[in-house]
Amino acid sequence: MVFSIRLLCAFLISTEIFASQFSTQCGVGKECLLELPGATCGDGTPTYFTLTQRKHAKKLLIYLDGGGGCWNKDTCTAGYARNLTRVETATDWEGGTGAWDASDRENPFAEDFDVVTVPYCTGDAYTGSRVADYGSPKEPYEVRHMGYANTQRLFGAVKSLYPDPDQVVLMGCSAGGIGVNFNLRGLAATYPETDKVVISDAGTPFRPPFVDGNNYYKVMRNWGADKNLPDDVKDFGQLLRYNSQNFPSIRYSFISAYGDQVMTFFAWSVGALAPLTAVRRNIIDVAENFIGRNNPTSKVFYIDAVSHCHTPKKLSSVVSEGQTLGKWLTAQVNNESEWGNVRPDLRPGFKQKARPNLMNVDQWKRFKEMP
Repeated sequence: MVFSIRLLCAFLISTEIFASQFSTQCGVGKECLLELPGATCGDGTPTYFTLTQRKHAKKLLIYLDGGGGCWNKDTCTAGYARNLTRVETATDWEGGTGAWDASDRENPFAEDFDVVTVPYCTGDAYTGSRVADYGSPKEPYEVRHMGYANTQRLFGAVKSLYPDPDQVVLMGCSAGGIGVNFNLRGLAATYPETDKVVISDAGTPFRPPFVDGNNYYKVMRNWGADKNLPDDVKDFGQLLRYNSQNFPSIRYSFISAYGDQVMTFFAWSVGALAPLTAVRRNIIDVAENFIGRNNPTSKVFYIDAVSHCHTPKKLSSVVSEGQTLGKWLTAQVNNESEWGNVRPDLRPGFKQKARPNLMNVDQWKRFKEMP
């Protein structure tokens, strides 16, 4: 894989002000910070991405971080979105857990992948390109929902650094999981000839009637996400169908728990009439009607649990229908014939055992502080 040292040096020149928590030089085993000119957080502060290089890597992993979302003054000031400003947080891609554990034999990203990590600070699940004013003429309150626009800039920067990797994986969790669905088109345009894999972890593709339609479309308009969808695509479920039909060579996976506690909270926040079952009903509908049981390049891994974000967990410990998530992801990444749908709900007599509870805002704030 060709890696552009000259362009990397150009990126590094502009990192001196913000790079205190990161290596000042990129190198094998070091995470370095690279500025992303023109990209901004919700409050207008400039944002960035980081790069972790591995020895002899020929492939590239792009990871979109998660952290909630907000769509009006109440949700933005209450902290529904983890960060709306620039926060520099290092990521240990060698000694962490799950996809971050280089010693885990079930981790398909343990080696041979350089890693680009994208911080999340726009509150729009990487779908927006709009400056929203949630205040009043006397007291304006602007939030720059520029996640989609930022990601387009990111793809350009990454392409400059990695013009011809053997494979590119786009992965995200929670808001990042929604983000990879939304930005799959950009990945395809950036690397049209490269082997591509997309992994959405806990990024529930909400759509009416599982959440209130009026509230849902208002959120989309507030973010500007409605303007960034393909023609004739109105919601995240339809987007999955569009992606599968228009980019059939991309191997896509969606990972979710039926009772995802965090996504249950957000379903309630946008007015789901039956929030405690909204996630389960939504993801089964998506698997049946927008991905399909026999889709050769799009699969789901469903878990009877209330857990949220599974790729950061030890991959051999996440088990459904006798399969570990680590081996399942490895089959996807390596394009193995064993890769198939994992759906407990297809078992005769299936009844969901793990039941979510509704978190309140204080509980959500405490959740956000968890690693």
